This record gives sequence, C-alpha cells and structure tokens, in this order.
Amino acid sequence: MEVLLTGQDYDADRAAQYGWVTRAIPDAELDDFVTAVARRIASFDKQAITAVKTQVNRSTLPPEENLLASFVESARSTTGPGVEARGRAVGKLIARIGIDDLERNLGHHLESLAQQP
Repeated sequence: MEVLLTGQDYDADRAAQYGWVTRAIPDAELDDFVTAVARRIASFDKQAITAVKTQVNRSTLPPEENLLASFVESARSTTGPGVEARGRAVGKLIARIGIDDLERNLGHHLESLAQQP
C-alpha cells in the first residue's frame, strides 16, 4: 500500500528486497548478464518455455473482468477535479527543471507538485 499511495522512487536494491526483481545487477555487468540469460533460455525447447509461461500467467494474472475494472478505475483517476491543475503544475516544473530531471526524480517532485496553487 505504501508503494501505491506514496509514488516514491525505489532503487534496484530495494526493489530486490521487495521481490519486484530477482536481483540488482551493476550497470557494468548488465549486458553480459542479459546476453547469458537470453542464450540460456533460447537453448531450451520452445514448447517447454511456452508451458512455463502459461503456468506462470495462470497463477499470476487476475481474471479478465478484474482487468477491465482496473482499466476503468485507472481512466477515472485521470479525470478528477485536480488533474488539470496538476497538469499545469507539471508543465511549469518541466519548463523549470527539464523532463529528464522530472522523470529521474519523479518520486521526489510529486510532493512539491501537490503543493502548487
């Protein structure tokens, strides 16, 4: 709940602690790691990979009707009374700090956006 409601940023180590990723890998090692994993997976039988993915999806994806309800809720959240004001505040912030800084530090900037008039 904390993650969903605060919108804070989390680094790779924290993501690994929370189980969002299986591990955090240093940038310098990432390309070699991804290549090795891709080669290993590619060496397996396609039918076996498909079966594993089907099993994982069966146990982790919500029923289709829940997906639709989530989509509707998400769409509603972008049409509330504060959305236009927040959009203007985001535009001003981007003009001041740039889109790159906003994207890299969104969790940090969210609170200041809420305090904009």
